[in-house]
Amino acid sequence: MKNKLQTLDKTNSWLSKQQIANFCLMAIFCFSFVFNPVSAQSKKKETKEEMRIPKAPLYKCPIGDAPVNPRVIWNRKEKSWFMLYQQRDKNSVLQNDHALSFCFGSDIAIASSSDNGKTWLYRGIIEGVAIEPGHNTYGMPEVIYHDGLYHLYLEYFQGFIAKDTFGDPSRIIHYTSKDLWNWEFQNFIMEDDDHNKNSMCVYQLPNGKWNMCYYDCTMEELRILESDDLYTWEYSRKGPDQKYNSPNVFKLGGYYWMTIDTYKGFAVFRSKDCENWTKQDGLLFDEVSARMDDGSSPHHSGVVQLENKVYMFYYTHPERVPGLSGELDKRLGDRIHGLPHLRRSVIQVAEITVKEGWLSGDRNKPFDFFLPNMD
Repeated sequence: MKNKLQTLDKTNSWLSKQQIANFCLMAIFCFSFVFNPVSAQSKKKETKEEMRIPKAPLYKCPIGDAPVNPRVIWNRKEKSWFMLYQQRDKNSVLQNDHALSFCFGSDIAIASSSDNGKTWLYRGIIEGVAIEPGHNTYGMPEVIYHDGLYHLYLEYFQGFIAKDTFGDPSRIIHYTSKDLWNWEFQNFIMEDDDHNKNSMCVYQLPNGKWNMCYYDCTMEELRILESDDLYTWEYSRKGPDQKYNSPNVFKLGGYYWMTIDTYKGFAVFRSKDCENWTKQDGLLFDEVSARMDDGSSPHHSGVVQLENKVYMFYYTHPERVPGLSGELDKRLGDRIHGLPHLRRSVIQVAEITVKEGWLSGDRNKPFDFFLPNMD
């Protein structure tokens, strides 16, 4: 009997040790499952795969290889997104050795996306904008939709200009369309003004009136026009005291925002009423991007405003990055524009959000890019 009890005690002892061992193994297994770095990496990879990261560059123009000044808008008739842009030709023969000649003689082209911005298809140039015979220059498109019509504002030069500067007098032309393809001339804006006017941005004020902010190259300042109907415009006031062009105005996070291209990044201003602007410290997107063809400064942007974010579309000159002679060799001066490979440009996209009351963005940070159907 005593031997049986000893045997039973030994058996119970062994079982107790075995149970403890099994419990420890189970605890180690659970701990490894939860905190396993490989598992965490897999989850991170899965999350990244689910994010719809845009390709870089977003778009290259097959005609001329130098798209600039993009504007992206929903086409209500085709049920797809349209990108209107100035179609330059990087291989344009220089007129009288003037470096900026390739910036002129341009048309307004269209690329469309039927898959929510993932891919873009070149479609050709818009129709109906010619106001006189010949090969003339159309640039700096601004397009909005209001009350059943698309409104397009273009900078216009007669002919193919051969210049080293953008200082020649230009005209702002207004067109309307129902489908973004066929445009009807409406009128000239500020026709008696012989200044060089470009980079128009049209936006609606809280009181329902419209403003057009543009850069007056002659006076080197931003100017603002006002309108009740998008057709008749009158000078209202100067814009924020900030040099250079491509203003964009949009609403996000309870504020109106204005971004301005400084050629080193975008200056940012904030307002509650579109009249009194406060400048944000620093520049937006002034960092060097590691994305393909995105290492140089971003230029002349257009925005798509969604509910809680804004996508900014801009162009870059990929070869004009630190370390390349075209960017650093001061002996080239304005001749930098005369070298075809340095004229090449592409369209990129980046996300803008509001962080601690100010605009925030990072061209190197992956983000979810999706242009929803708007109807």
